[in-house]
Amino acid sequence: MTVDKNIQYIRSLLKEEQDTGRLRREEEQRHIPVIRPEVLRLLTLCIRLSKTEKILEIGAGEGYSAICFAKAIGENADIITIEQDEERVYAARSNIQTFGLEKAITVIHDDAVAACRSMPGEEIFDMVFLDGPKTHYLSLLDDCIRLVKTGGLIVADNVLYFGMVSGQKELLRKKRTSTEHLQEFLEAVTTDARLLTAIINFEDGLAISMKKEEKNQ
Repeated sequence: MTVDKNIQYIRSLLKEEQDTGRLRREEEQRHIPVIRPEVLRLLTLCIRLSKTEKILEIGAGEGYSAICFAKAIGENADIITIEQDEERVYAARSNIQTFGLEKAITVIHDDAVAACRSMPGEEIFDMVFLDGPKTHYLSLLDDCIRLVKTGGLIVADNVLYFGMVSGQKELLRKKRTSTEHLQEFLEAVTTDARLLTAIINFEDGLAISMKKEEKNQ
């Protein structure tokens, strides 16, 4: 996918700490998906503005984004990240240990839909970050709304899916199911009375939804 000049310029301005920058480069070289720099900077800003401390992440990868979130939060960080791939779970735990963040980040090895449905309680997390399989976003939505606090954020990455969701790019047959699920997810988050949603055209798309107070629904 070609990166446009605006995104290239923005990324050139975003300086990263040496340790996480090294981890990013290592993962990119091995083609491990990592959160894009401009998205990470926006979410870091959201975390600090909202004083977010407790985050649920769907799709740990090898732990890069959870590590960055924990560093942005500081000593009160409490992050649960769910990953189904066993090798990535092992790598994520290793990276988290290297950064000394074992007390701040818990990696759960499980299917995200099953794990979220089994989580008891309501309004537990300040933020939920969806960055796992795109076919799961819609299935996870009701539990995400249940688990996030009123005024908290549900952030879904890659929602425009290489431009195929909007029709800007040709729909590849092997991507059809994911694309259709993302279209349904975006329809859901923009029409659900419990949410206030913005969709940002950050190269591959980002949806940010705030859980409204009940009296405003």
